[in-house]
Amino acid sequence: MRIRMRMLSMGMAVIFLTGCGAVRQELSESREVSGPSETRKTEDGREEADGLLTREKRLELEKEALRAADQVGEVYKNAAAVSETSGVWGAAELTKEQCLEAVRLLKEAGCVSVSDHINMENYEEVLVFYDTYVSGREAEVTVYQANRDGTLTALTFVCRDGRIQTCHIGIGWRDGDTPEVTDTVVRDIAEIKLTEKGYLIYGYESAPAHSVLRQYLRVKPLSDRCRELTEKYVYGLSYVNYNVLVTNWNEDNAEDILTPCMFEDIYRIDTGENLRAENGMIPADEYERIMTQYFPVTEQQVREKCGYDKNSRSYPYEMILGKQYPPFGEVVDYTENADGTITLYVDGVWPDYDSDCAFVNRLTVRPFEDGTFRYLSNVIEKRELDIPGNQTEKGYDLPVEVGEREGAERDCFAKLQLVRDLFPAYRSGDDSSEISDEQIERAADRIAEDGCCVMADGEYAGMENYERLEAFLERAAKGEGGEEILYKISRSGMISRQKYKSDGKDLYVISAVASWQSGGEPVLNYLTRTRVKEWRVTEKGWFCYRLCVPEYPEVTEVVDGSCMVRVKPMTDENREMSERCVLPVAYKGNNLFCCDWDAEHMEELDYNGLYEYLYQMKYGENFPVEEYRGGIPAEEFESLMTEYLPVTEEELRRFAVYDGENRTYAWEMQEYSNDAPVFFSAAVPEVTDIREHEDGTVTLKVDAVCEMLLCDDAAITHEVRVRFEEDGSFRYLGNKMIYCGENGMPEYRERIRERE
Repeated sequence: MRIRMRMLSMGMAVIFLTGCGAVRQELSESREVSGPSETRKTEDGREEADGLLTREKRLELEKEALRAADQVGEVYKNAAAVSETSGVWGAAELTKEQCLEAVRLLKEAGCVSVSDHINMENYEEVLVFYDTYVSGREAEVTVYQANRDGTLTALTFVCRDGRIQTCHIGIGWRDGDTPEVTDTVVRDIAEIKLTEKGYLIYGYESAPAHSVLRQYLRVKPLSDRCRELTEKYVYGLSYVNYNVLVTNWNEDNAEDILTPCMFEDIYRIDTGENLRAENGMIPADEYERIMTQYFPVTEQQVREKCGYDKNSRSYPYEMILGKQYPPFGEVVDYTENADGTITLYVDGVWPDYDSDCAFVNRLTVRPFEDGTFRYLSNVIEKRELDIPGNQTEKGYDLPVEVGEREGAERDCFAKLQLVRDLFPAYRSGDDSSEISDEQIERAADRIAEDGCCVMADGEYAGMENYERLEAFLERAAKGEGGEEILYKISRSGMISRQKYKSDGKDLYVISAVASWQSGGEPVLNYLTRTRVKEWRVTEKGWFCYRLCVPEYPEVTEVVDGSCMVRVKPMTDENREMSERCVLPVAYKGNNLFCCDWDAEHMEELDYNGLYEYLYQMKYGENFPVEEYRGGIPAEEFESLMTEYLPVTEEELRRFAVYDGENRTYAWEMQEYSNDAPVFFSAAVPEVTDIREHEDGTVTLKVDAVCEMLLCDDAAITHEVRVRFEEDGSFRYLGNKMIYCGENGMPEYRERIRERE
């Protein structure tokens, strides 16, 4: 994914499913001897995992796995390598021949054995197990997998009383030849089936986080010739990143499938190595040689479709980022034609959606004497599942026309040159110095002189020449075509260019970012084109829109395509009050602006969480985390709190978490586990109205601008009452909630109090 977006999770694990199965995924998800089932004890004191796998049984399986490892010890011998990150013992990466030898040795020892792209030996035992399971009888079978990373996996299926579990045991190696158990994971299976082709596909009741939807094993063998053809012609291609396999094409229209992102896979097929693009560009000679070698296209067609840069005689590198749950192709039959070509009959295997024949391809290739080949045509037909849609239908990762790329590069480079004297350190490749607000504002002013829409970096930055974007959006809302460009200058010295383009029906964003590379030359960091799913302009002047992004079932995490741009600038007075009184505290890690309170009702505030934000506001420096890990001295805590809030020392000791013996107030760092909802804690408070009262106090009306997920310029509204002193300081007197959002105020989680 190359558009700007946020993944609302701790990360994403993407697995490409090929070969014998996805059982390796289980090892990567857990390092514990555990499972989802609760452990209980029988009358004789033995531990029983929900009635299927006792502790004694797990230990027995581990011993069997170690005995099996002894059978293949010679294959792994003298190849010890300890992973510094996980502590798992493994051998150096095994070759396919070594994996074949390990599978053979395990077969001779009477074990069911398999490895990636290698047929399962003694597979009949798995077929017997499945038949026994279907008949409702007890059964057990263990499959051993020799992994390319030098580890060994023992996967045991156990069924009893109509239920089924797996016990996944990982084996590593110490000192090159001593096997050790590194993982034992027990899980309940929710569903399992054996397909006619021989795929065992199963899903867990509680799938590991970021895991595949279903696991699988190819039980029945695939012919050696079909495996050979699959590895050479099919394994390197994707069903989801470009259209080679998902559209019908031949030599007459092959140029229609050309996209920049496909080069990375074709390069790997040609060289057997991963692509390394210097400065994000690929020399034209190499690019065109490979593309015209593997497809019936001309150099001119490649240049027109893949973003050729005539000035540098190179092509941009567009990285492919893995998507969850992709199908993979498998040659199940073939025809050697009289003209020397080969027609491959390919099944699209999609285990995550319970299919080993989601669709079928008829892919024709022409092999050459030097070992290379050329794809000549493809025909695809739907069978059990819909064919993956192309990117145009999905609306993201859309192809960028050559003219658009050239225009983005030309504009961005021109703007960098225009302000180059303001960022001398960044121009020389030194990004260690900080760009001041004054420098950024001067750069924005200079770009604005050309009549462009431009914004500096910052929460309350105003847009210069905003009337142009405002007029464009008004025309687009009426169904008129047109375009407008917005430039943004970041604190890192980069310039972004957002080109909004309406075709009268849909709105698109062509987003580019450029910066200085070492040596003083400008470089285009990335360029994307994305369709806007929905958009609106609010009364306050915010342009709120959602980009098309991957959705379930393509991904299971929420991908956030929400974007907000303030078109109409704030008033200077509102901006000043926002920066001075509400932004330093905001909504993360404290609830000062998230509940009703005044001088008579101070008990609901999270004082322990609030302290660090008041500290940073008063002293203008980062909070000294290490200094206060053991607690905040009472004198410091109470002095700061009573300065900013109408609260007494006695009230603080009652309402906050206070240690009277050590005279300290508790404090701990904000973490994922004790944070408020991520999307709301990132909201920015924005003063929209200021009312002065006869008693000298001031009420600030504040909207929480929440871009993440909500895409709302008033997710909540509250009023903050303050009193300003003659010396310029001020004191918070109260907060009143006016609007708490459509679904109510997100629940606040006190980082300390809830833990006690």
